[in-house]
Amino acid sequence: DIEVSPFYYIWAKYTVLKYRYGIDQNLVGRMFGISLYNIKMNEFNLTGRKKFQPAEILEDTIYSNQSPYLSQVPCSWGALYFPEIWREFHYYLTARLTDVFGPKLQQIEIPESKSNRWSRSWKRYFIELAYLRGYVMLYPNYENSTSFSTNYAEKGVHYKGVNKTSLLLPLMEEDILLEGLPDGHLPNFNYLPTMDLWGILVSPEELILRGRKLHSEISRCPPGDLNKLTYDPQDLLCVDNPNPNPSNEDI
Repeated sequence: DIEVSPFYYIWAKYTVLKYRYGIDQNLVGRMFGISLYNIKMNEFNLTGRKKFQPAEILEDTIYSNQSPYLSQVPCSWGALYFPEIWREFHYYLTARLTDVFGPKLQQIEIPESKSNRWSRSWKRYFIELAYLRGYVMLYPNYENSTSFSTNYAEKGVHYKGVNKTSLLLPLMEEDILLEGLPDGHLPNFNYLPTMDLWGILVSPEELILRGRKLHSEISRCPPGDLNKLTYDPQDLLCVDNPNPNPSNEDI
């Protein structure tokens, strides 16, 4: 139920070259991907979905209303994921599902997030990882929510198809890719606004601190060096051994 804009590849390539291979490449270690879709609804409030307009959030701030932005929300409606963090997520997801459907030794919940209830969605677990690590995704933010992908909200496992316009966005059909960016180009990474799961402007440092706090609460292994990214989830998954002195029958 996804359709992409004729300009989706240009957006993806431009952003990858800018941030993964440009002068900012040493700053983007916590960016897990590039979204083609602009968020229209915020799904993380405990009270239910709320309309999300990034241009309104950025109004009267130091950022341009139409600046691309970083968000902890993973996009599943057209996106490019980077291999390091996707590989880390693969290992994290395997371990989490093994525990959820097995011994249930670890209880991981994002504070005040509705995603904790998404028992059948992979995004629940990616959100856990993103929150714990302070990871973010880059989102487009063109005028009128013009996007590089759109969702027709067809009925399926995770969506009942009741309101088909709730996720529909206008596709970029004419080349306004540069024209619609602040000053006609992508901002440097340090000048991108950052938002948390609830669409609130925060600093990247705040996201990292929140994640490290939760890390300390759910894992016996302490958070590692702030400046060293291993892309290995083992430190998040340390739990007490339920059988510290196993008998011969347990071995």
